Parts: sequence; structure tokens; C-alpha cells
Amino acid sequence: MSENLTQLGQKTFSIDARVILNLGRESIKDHTTALLELVKNSYDADATVVIIEIKMNQEIPFIRISDNGSGMTEKIVDNSWLRIGYSDKRTKKHTGSKRRKTGEKGIG
Repeated sequence: MSENLTQLGQKTFSIDARVILNLGRESIKDHTTALLELVKNSYDADATVVIIEIKMNQEIPFIRISDNGSGMTEKIVDNSWLRIGYSDKRTKKHTGSKRRKTGEKGIG
């Protein structure tokens, strides 16, 4: 199909892998929003406990978020989470315990 478009004088886009990094940075406006999105992901996993650790006075500062949610299988990671632009919220609006899903995956 790409050859046909080129023969007609039309152009097609090519995408550099770096665009994903740029789009990701632009989709979260600040650190507070990013942290909130991660907690919302825990909620969507039916977690009842979320622990947030912020360690700034370390050689390598970090933020760790852990929960007791359901997690994802390898199949879900491969077929849903790693698909750019895909959201299963379009077909599954509620979690296993009937919570309305709140998290936003964004572009990738």
C-alpha cells in the first residue's frame, strides 16, 4: 500500500521511537498528577492498600508505589498495556469488584 501511495505522489508518515518519549512527557503535566495516576492504577487493580514511599535523601532518590491489587498477567501486558493508544476501558468500564475504572494509560 505504501508503494501505491508514493506512486500517486502522496506521502506517508514515518515515526521515530523518540516520539513516544516526547508524547509521554507531555501527557502528564506535573509530578503530582503522575503520582495520582499511579495510585489510580492501584484502584483500578482493586487494591485496598496502597503504600507510597518517597526517598529523596538517598544516593539514588526514588518513589516506590506498591499495592495489594490484582496485577497484570503477561498476556495483558503484551496485548493491552504495551499497545500504544489502546485502552481496555472502552470495553471494560468496571473492575472485577465493580469499581468504575479511573486510571488513564495515556499514549504509551
